[in-house]
Amino acid sequence: MQRYGEPVAYEQEITQNVTPLNGSSVPPAWWSDLFERASNASILHAPAWMQSWLETYGHEFDGFWVHWDAGRMQVGGCLILQRTVWHHRCPMSTVYLNTTEETSDGSPHMEYNGPLYVQGMRDVIAEKLAALLVAKRWTRLVLTGYEESAIGPALLGKLPLLDTEHEPRLSRYIDLTAIANNDYEATLSSKTRSQIRRSRHMYEAAYGPVTIDAPADAEEAIAFLTELAKLHNATWQSRGIKGAFECTAFTEFHHHLIRRLWPHRGAEVLRARAGERVIGYVYSFLLHGKVYCFQTGLVQEPDKNLKPGMLAHALAIRHYCERGLREYDFLAGEVRYKRSMAKSYRTLLWSTAFRQGAYSRLLLLARDLRRKFNALRRPGGTDAEDDEERAPAAQPADVRPVSTTGAVADAE
Repeated sequence: MQRYGEPVAYEQEITQNVTPLNGSSVPPAWWSDLFERASNASILHAPAWMQSWLETYGHEFDGFWVHWDAGRMQVGGCLILQRTVWHHRCPMSTVYLNTTEETSDGSPHMEYNGPLYVQGMRDVIAEKLAALLVAKRWTRLVLTGYEESAIGPALLGKLPLLDTEHEPRLSRYIDLTAIANNDYEATLSSKTRSQIRRSRHMYEAAYGPVTIDAPADAEEAIAFLTELAKLHNATWQSRGIKGAFECTAFTEFHHHLIRRLWPHRGAEVLRARAGERVIGYVYSFLLHGKVYCFQTGLVQEPDKNLKPGMLAHALAIRHYCERGLREYDFLAGEVRYKRSMAKSYRTLLWSTAFRQGAYSRLLLLARDLRRKFNALRRPGGTDAEDDEERAPAAQPADVRPVSTTGAVADAE
C-alpha cells in the first residue's frame, strides 16, 4: 500500500462517486483509507475528527461525500456541506468543504483544511471538484484554513466567481528536529529566555520542582481537559468575553474526539505544575510526528513576572522533543508569545467567494455600502469589517458565526 507522502502516478481515467450524507455521522470506509495515503492529511481530516464533528454539528447541514478514483484506488475526496445562512437579513446558499467554523454553537477553528488527495493529484482534484461545484446551485463558498500551496487557489481559479475575499493568518511553528540535541530555550531571544527562566525559578522557589504530566488514559485526558476548560473560561470571563468551553456542543465535541483519538495517541492534554500547584494545561493533537497545539488553560497570576503560558509551552515543547516528534505548531493567530517562542511560520488563508450572478451583485453592493457607512461612523474612518463578523464568541446562525479555539488568546 502507498504510504503517507510517497509520490504516485496515475494514467487511468478518473471517475467520480457521490454519496449523500443523509444525516449519518460515520465517515465512509474509503475516507479512512484515503486519509492514510493522502499527501496533505492533517488532524482535521482524521476519521475521528470528522465523525465527532458530524455528531455534534452535522444536523445543521445537508451534504454529500465525494471521491475520485483511478481504477479501484481513491486519489482524492472530501465532504461537501451546504445550508442557507442569513447575514443582515439576506439568505445565502453556502457551500463548505469538509467541516466548517460556521455553526450555531461554538465549532472549533478549521486549520489545514481542504479536500484530501494523493501525491501529484492536487490540480486534477481541483479541476474535478470545480466541475462538480459548477453543476450545483449556491451563492457563497467558504474555504477555511488552507495553505497557499494547497488546493484552494487552484480551485478558486476554476470557478465562475464575482468576488473573493481572503483573510491570511500566520501559523507559527517550531522545528523540533532542529533542537533535538539542544536546549530549546537557548534558541530564544535573551528577553524571552529570561522570562521563562525567571518564571521557572519563581515557581520552584514557591511551590517545588516544575514538571509536566501526561494523562495515563482517555478518561484522565478528559479530566485534564475539564480543568483546562475552567481556567480557559475564567480567563475570558475576566475580560468580559464568553469562553469557548461555555458552549456545550464545543465541550461535547472534544470529549468525543479525545476518546476516539486516544487509541492512536492522537490527542493529549498535558498538565504543567510546580510541586502540587497547577500552572496550566496544554491540549494538542498529534499526527505524523506533528503537534497541533490547539488550546491552553492557564492560571491567572497577579505577579506579572510570572509567565505561566510561556513556561507551560516550553515544558510541552521539551516533552515532545524528547519523544522524537518533528514539529510543534501553535496554529493560526498572531500574538506576542507566539512571535517570541517560534520564528518560523506558514500563512493560512480563510476565503469567502461569491458566485457570479445578479443576486451576488446585490449582496456585494449592500456589503460595500454598509462598510462605507460603518467607516464613516468609526474614528479615523477606517474601512473595517462588520463588528459582528469579528466577535470572538459563537454567534447565532443569522450572522456569520466566529468560533473560539482560545489558542489565539493564551495568557503569557
